[in-house]
Amino acid sequence: MRAINDAIRAELQERGELARADVPGEGEVQEGHGPLGRARVFQTNDGQREFAPGDRIVFLENNRDLGVKNGMLGTVERVEDGRIIAALDGGRERSVAIPMGDYQAVDHGYATTIHKNQGATVDRAFVMASGTMDRHLTYVAMTRHRDGAQLYAAQDDFTDRHAGRLVEHGAAPFEHKDGNR
Repeated sequence: MRAINDAIRAELQERGELARADVPGEGEVQEGHGPLGRARVFQTNDGQREFAPGDRIVFLENNRDLGVKNGMLGTVERVEDGRIIAALDGGRERSVAIPMGDYQAVDHGYATTIHKNQGATVDRAFVMASGTMDRHLTYVAMTRHRDGAQLYAAQDDFTDRHAGRLVEHGAAPFEHKDGNR
């Protein structure tokens, strides 16, 4: 997940849609300024991470004081000295101030695992299928959305399986052509 989250953030920064902090030295917390607001690097449970307004964030542990649960998602509103202010997803219409010195169980939340998203509802789900997915994981992955779900799979992951054949598809007929694999 880390590589996918990093790639999404890099693309958003390249497009100018997400602020970028200067790369800090060991133990330093630096910030970048710009029209998109501030970006800062914070220490998390999984190492240093850069957060900026607009970043997607996932909470990795329950915390009653903050009112967050493992797997909750939100969007960073702003970063300040020692804390991140994030709006929580799910129609709660509330923000939470995360004291990064006390609660470091956060990470980028553009892409998460099926297990982390169990119980969550999102507008759109993009699912990367793998050979390790059984029917239960597939069911959870394909039922997290309100408006739409797209399933992606690498052909090489499924060539040695008896997976059946495509009998129907949704609203993308241009992708279903005779001769396409």
